Amino acid sequence: MQKDRRILRKVWHLPPILAKSFLQKSLPIRIGAVGASVFLAVGSVFGIGLLVHDGSSAPTKTQVSHYKAPHTTSSNIATKQTASVNSATPSGGPVASVSKPATGSVSSTGVSQKTNGQPSGGTTAGTGNSSSANPLTSLPLIPWEGGPAYWSQFPITKAAGWTNPNFFPFGIWFNGISSNAQAQFGKSYGINTYFGMDPAADYNLFANNGIYILEPLNNTPAGATAQPGDFLGDELDGKASSLSQALSDVQNAVAASGNDGRFNYFNFTQIVVGNYGSNNNNLSGQIVDAYPGPASVDNYWYTMPNCTGTPSFNFSMIPIDAAHCRTASSYGVTTKALRARNVAGGGPLKPIWNFVENLSGAPDANSFYAYIAPGQLEGATMSSVINEARGIFYFNQSFAGSCTGGSILSEVEYGTLPCAAPQMSAMRHVDSVINSLAPVINTQSYQYTFGSNLNTMLKWYAGSAYIFAMISGDASSEPGARTFTLPSGLAGASSVTVLNENRTMPVGNGTFTDNFAAEYTYHIYKVTP
Repeated sequence: MQKDRRILRKVWHLPPILAKSFLQKSLPIRIGAVGASVFLAVGSVFGIGLLVHDGSSAPTKTQVSHYKAPHTTSSNIATKQTASVNSATPSGGPVASVSKPATGSVSSTGVSQKTNGQPSGGTTAGTGNSSSANPLTSLPLIPWEGGPAYWSQFPITKAAGWTNPNFFPFGIWFNGISSNAQAQFGKSYGINTYFGMDPAADYNLFANNGIYILEPLNNTPAGATAQPGDFLGDELDGKASSLSQALSDVQNAVAASGNDGRFNYFNFTQIVVGNYGSNNNNLSGQIVDAYPGPASVDNYWYTMPNCTGTPSFNFSMIPIDAAHCRTASSYGVTTKALRARNVAGGGPLKPIWNFVENLSGAPDANSFYAYIAPGQLEGATMSSVINEARGIFYFNQSFAGSCTGGSILSEVEYGTLPCAAPQMSAMRHVDSVINSLAPVINTQSYQYTFGSNLNTMLKWYAGSAYIFAMISGDASSEPGARTFTLPSGLAGASSVTVLNENRTMPVGNGTFTDNFAAEYTYHIYKVTP
């Protein structure tokens, strides 16, 4: 079944349902809806660009490019699997308990990974698990939805363990699993959550391996905790003929799902974080706030065919410098913009997740630009987290270029797609870094500016401050040295430890300087006053 599609957009990176309105408002004469469509078609002849669907009617088969492919297992995987996902036989077994990591394990970062005696909710800013005085309390706090405590409002989600401060959601789109070995392989890469999967997959593979599925499967028992959420729709804002229709579609999907003790989840396109006039912006806010649960946007800055353009408005509600469009910082802007849309919508704050391509985000075989490089993948992921993403989800398909596949991680597992192995290794590495610091990340951040051309996140946990840092995407920002000025409460520190890099740096007069070799370079500093 062709479940998820995206319309190919090539006119100044405009979404199809808004291109017509923009043209009607921007051209010297008002040409009307039909005229706008004609202009788009003629424009393709003169090199202006082609938008194959203007949103006024349902697109035809030739007007649509697959963005997230249907539920099928790649043929070159199926030959190596003992049983493909599509042939999984529901066993109808009992709900299995979710396995947890060993009690009291300690990561290389020195953060205790306790799993027993977990609190009912997340850790608030500055509390951590230590009685040490917090010197950052005079700083303002970043608005947040409550961290892990947010999930306690959903009984099944809470029972699944999502309120554990050691848990950080790493999801993957359509990575079919049909054995315990496959489940453990994905888990070794940090993946703990799946969606976009064939309903014939066996629920027990998730329950028995301590991983999660966000959709009901054919043999999911009632109240099953390995399904903590309900994924209700992908890119409904991009599929609808208008944002009003998209809002109605979201509301109808929520009403149809019922209140089953799980959170709702929708993934959206760039439309909901765009700047397309007050009416459309208000509708976007209502869409994001129309349900209880997380939201995400998929915008693949490194690999999508069109990144920048010069229309008479900013594509993003938070401007992106054109020269820095294809940088890790843009993924952070997407995260920040979705939070801003959530706030503007007036509803309760919700967890913001973000999508990162683990190979290519091109919508079809004719739209190849590049593959995301391993360092870029890590940088895009960390930039999302620095900008307060509460979960990372990977787009796990590649439709363009010479390295293509329908389920990238599985194909790397079976050795059928070696060209993607470096990216999967990068995914595994950055996931492990973030997982090791989950108790820190799951606290509320402080607002503080360390210096110019920096993008940072500041935390306090267990008697130490943690600074997650990358360079910004500002027009004047380029790789190189950055000087950090510590908050007054930390200025007395004599050194900072650079986590996972086996080095420390001296602090002099409350400042230290470090180098960022590339736009996607990140450093994590631990400061103990």
